[in-house]
Amino acid sequence: MVQCRACRLVYVSPRANTFEKGYEDSESAVGYFVEKEVRDFHPRGPYHRIATKIARLRPRASVLDVGAGTGTFLEVLERHGLEGTGVEISRACVRYGVAVRGRRLFQGSIERTQDLLPSSFDVATVIQTLEHVGDPVGTLRAVRRYLKPDGLLYVDVPNYDFVLSRIERILRSNLTKHWDPTAHLYYFTARTLALIAEAAGYRLVDVLTPAPAVLHRVGWESVGRFADVLFTSVGSGRIVQMFAAA
Repeated sequence: MVQCRACRLVYVSPRANTFEKGYEDSESAVGYFVEKEVRDFHPRGPYHRIATKIARLRPRASVLDVGAGTGTFLEVLERHGLEGTGVEISRACVRYGVAVRGRRLFQGSIERTQDLLPSSFDVATVIQTLEHVGDPVGTLRAVRRYLKPDGLLYVDVPNYDFVLSRIERILRSNLTKHWDPTAHLYYFTARTLALIAEAAGYRLVDVLTPAPAVLHRVGWESVGRFADVLFTSVGSGRIVQMFAAA
């Protein structure tokens, strides 16, 4: 891995993205998403917190989820009065999401899909996906094509500045599984994710590095909100969350 001297973005070099092709044809991806559905549907889990924010900002919005897996987040969106459509590379995930769960999913990448109408969505979400793609700026530009002129983008990615990741880099460990150069091609901070979005033509609205999800699942809601402020103030939460305007 190398780091750009100008913008400080960390990335794998050379970036031969063999992961995408293997993932597209893999049958095992379904099991991964089905296994994590329990925590994804948790009422205090990340998916519900994201959907709550979107519903507050854009009530009854049409939402395009890029890298949708089996479409779990689409179901969460519906529970919040939002209309979800997903694009997913994995053929097996799309088959399962459509046939078993009845979700609105299309197979393919956002750059090559022909199943969507331009300028037709109020909101686009890219959740734990941008770190896998070969050209993050190109991907976000492709997403922007399907947003309405006043559309809103939400992205979250693993945080390179996560406090435990910093410790692991010193200890040369990987207990948090943040390091996987075969699948994660880019490693973002709050600053570098904002720069990527601006390069793709977006206007930054907000960027956060919230507290780990476990602090939201236990205790009072006010504890979770306080922890989010604390982690964001030092940029050391496990993930980076960003809202940007098209």
